[in-house]
Amino acid sequence: MLSSQKNEKKQSVFGKLALIQGLYWVMFCSVSGFATVYMLDRGISDAMVGIIIAIASLISVVVQIATGFIMEKMPSLSLRKIISGSLLTMGVINLLLMFFNQSDALIALLYCLAVVLLYNVQPLMTSLVYEYVNAGYRVSFSITRGIGSGTYALTSFLLGGWLAKHSSLSIPVVTTVVAFFLLALLFYLPHIADDRNVLNKTVHEEKQVTTNLLKKYPSLLPLLVAIAMVFTFHTIVNVFLPQIITHVNGTKSQVGYAIAIASVVEIPVMFGFQWLERKFKVRNLLKISVIFFFIRSVLYLVAGNFLQIVPVQLLQMFSFAIITPAYAHYINELTEKKDNVKGQTFVMAAVTAGNVFGSFIGGQIITYGGVKNMLGLGVAVMVIGVIAMFYSMKVDKLQTNH
Repeated sequence: MLSSQKNEKKQSVFGKLALIQGLYWVMFCSVSGFATVYMLDRGISDAMVGIIIAIASLISVVVQIATGFIMEKMPSLSLRKIISGSLLTMGVINLLLMFFNQSDALIALLYCLAVVLLYNVQPLMTSLVYEYVNAGYRVSFSITRGIGSGTYALTSFLLGGWLAKHSSLSIPVVTTVVAFFLLALLFYLPHIADDRNVLNKTVHEEKQVTTNLLKKYPSLLPLLVAIAMVFTFHTIVNVFLPQIITHVNGTKSQVGYAIAIASVVEIPVMFGFQWLERKFKVRNLLKISVIFFFIRSVLYLVAGNFLQIVPVQLLQMFSFAIITPAYAHYINELTEKKDNVKGQTFVMAAVTAGNVFGSFIGGQIITYGGVKNMLGLGVAVMVIGVIAMFYSMKVDKLQTNH
């Protein structure tokens, strides 16, 4: 009887965490996926949109580091408290965006803060799931993340169709409602023991390691270059997807459909990544993913209508959906346990660099050179990305053989 009650409790936690992950990605879609739609509709230029996203990406790195430092110094400050504070602030910011949307400067400031909070909450949501996993709850992060992709896709489809006939002010309305709903859900999660002291000791020990990772792992530097190039291209086509769709005579609703297609095809790959890794090995998966990123960059460049954009979005399953878990798995395999934290940090820095470069340079090129030139840049960076990734894996193979 007690065992049955315990299992029911753990099942209910899984349901709540799955719902929390799903709703977070609804909010991510509304804030990030439709950022250009909202800001362009308010009269903000393409270049300024790129600058806002780039600045938000840079600030989010600082905020994430500060969040980790604060949690380390204040063990009483739990993940749920930080997430709750971020969600509350997110809700208030989007309320302001609903009512104070005539000033470009104010919109830019508020939206920048919203994106910073959104990005800062993402790793905290992941950590929240793993807190329950480590506490013995039968929760699968890959499944909850797959549900998140599903809700992202559904939101893209529905919100894209809605925005074709209604005001873009619907975007902060959706975000506000979801933020406060998430806030309420967090209070229904059971409390668990906080292993912060053990974690702090581990982190402290990792900080004592002064080995130069780039010298110790020669394949790491070209890998970082490859990842930076991949995410430069990925950011260009995601942040400026509305302009790309417009360039091929697509409609506002088709922007949502395009986002939804890419999100839906990610789901089976996320659920089946462990099988793919066993079948093809993570190093081969990294090479496969960058090849498909390059193919996508070329197809975007030559696309002449929306129907030609659809297969490019379908290829998300062989590019982004593979590389995201693959580079994390590769770092785990490549580095010793004492170097793993630093290795993952280096990779996230490369991802952020790509996000910033793609947002800023993409916005400048699309403003002064047009969509075609921006997509040409995408092809160029992916050529570098493919070369860097293959070189990294070649160096890795040589090191392994020695």
